[in-house]
Amino acid sequence: MNSFWWNKTNGKRGMHWCDWKVLSASKEEGGLGFRDLSSFNVTLLAKQGWRLLRYPNSLGNLPSFTWKSLWATKGLLLKGLGWRIGDGQKVSIWEDRWVPGVEILNCQNSSQNPRLVKVAELIDNNTRSWNEELILSTFAERKAESILSIPLSISPHEDFII
Repeated sequence: MNSFWWNKTNGKRGMHWCDWKVLSASKEEGGLGFRDLSSFNVTLLAKQGWRLLRYPNSLGNLPSFTWKSLWATKGLLLKGLGWRIGDGQKVSIWEDRWVPGVEILNCQNSSQNPRLVKVAELIDNNTRSWNEELILSTFAERKAESILSIPLSISPHEDFII
């Protein structure tokens, strides 16, 4: 990329007017917004890792260099994953990321009902709505409001990773 931007015609070496760090900084930060290829590569690998999480049998049985590279992005991928609630059967209230804007709910900070395990226990299946009374009595006000703002589908479906 340096050659493209800074070489003169006839293969002569040109002057490097800006440091690559400046060029690859976002426009908001005063740069030109060129891609940081290392970060871009990690992003593409994480995208493939996402595909593997969604379709685990798509890669096959041989752990290739590609697989090992994808596996290296697992931590990054897991850091950004959360759950979209369907029926709530797969999602742990206390151990999974499922409330927008909240890393993981803490059982020790809840006022009551630490025996609750799955998100399904917070859903009234007859009305397909949140059990508002239970949620308000279990969680701090802001977390309860966040939970109650999560839309539930009219017909139950499996929870899925987002």
